Amino acid sequence: MKKRYSIIILVLIVIGLLLFLIKSGIFSTANLIPKEEPNLRLETKDSKHDGIIDNWLYRDTNGVPMKWIRDSNHDDRPDKWSFFKNGRAYLDEEDTDNNGKIDQIQLSVADSQGYKQRFINLILKDKRSNNFEVQFDTGWVTDKDLKKNDQITSQ
Repeated sequence: MKKRYSIIILVLIVIGLLLFLIKSGIFSTANLIPKEEPNLRLETKDSKHDGIIDNWLYRDTNGVPMKWIRDSNHDDRPDKWSFFKNGRAYLDEEDTDNNGKIDQIQLSVADSQGYKQRFINLILKDKRSNNFEVQFDTGWVTDKDLKKNDQITSQ
């Protein structure tokens, strides 16, 4: 029971920190433009085969995914970012209205063995006042469920 309260407190602290960073403008997409990074290998992909790069995947020296940036609406500006730990996405950010600011964040919390995950979603509801809605996933998602989303990182 004590361990459960510790996890809840940690999650609430992380949510508070993320909300503070978003409101302060630190999560502007201008800070997340793809570029070369030391100690990471950059792989690019043109998913529409139109000559325009729309996926940037950063791997460490062992080939493990570390960061994945995407232009999902093909407007030549990245709008989705995923950050990985041990090859699994733990933080996903998205600019859903293409205004240059992240307005949706999904944080994944894994069980102690790392086989199942829960998700916490922060969604910007009122853009004028930066009010967020917080959604908690009520069930565990298994590795089998996650493999559907991991296809690009295994290529």
